[in-house]
Amino acid sequence: MTSALTAAALRARRTTSKSIAGLLIVASLISATACGDSSTGPSNKNPVGEYPLVQVDKKAIPFVIYREPGYTVTVNDGTLALQDDGTFIIRVDFTDDVEGDESPWSMTDWGRYEIEGTTITLASVQSGTGTGTMRDGGVITLQLQFDNAGPMRQYAFRLAK
Repeated sequence: MTSALTAAALRARRTTSKSIAGLLIVASLISATACGDSSTGPSNKNPVGEYPLVQVDKKAIPFVIYREPGYTVTVNDGTLALQDDGTFIIRVDFTDDVEGDESPWSMTDWGRYEIEGTTITLASVQSGTGTGTMRDGGVITLQLQFDNAGPMRQYAFRLAK
């Protein structure tokens, strides 16, 4: 049985989904794991560094985030970099599979960040402002959505040692 969507239509959808605004940073639905009041943050007082993507929805990557007949989108890799000047850069690497034809691509966004307690606020140049959770052990959890399609997913980034 052949998919109702042609490979060309699916590639066009992928091209549209590459827009930076397609990766939305929104309020984290994960409660902070640190004990105490909200002013108590993680023990890592210097958050600057590279945070490789380690999980999506608490599952190891690569992870399929979108699926329809003849078309899947897989998250393969990513990183969140917090700079000492208060800026961030986030990159997530994907692979589209259109009926067995794989095409890698990436989405990148940047802006400013602030940390208060266990909450990290990212003010993105492209996709607005959102918050996430910062936990001990150097884990930042964000809720991201792929091009307004499918459910919000939990992306976990862990500070590289």
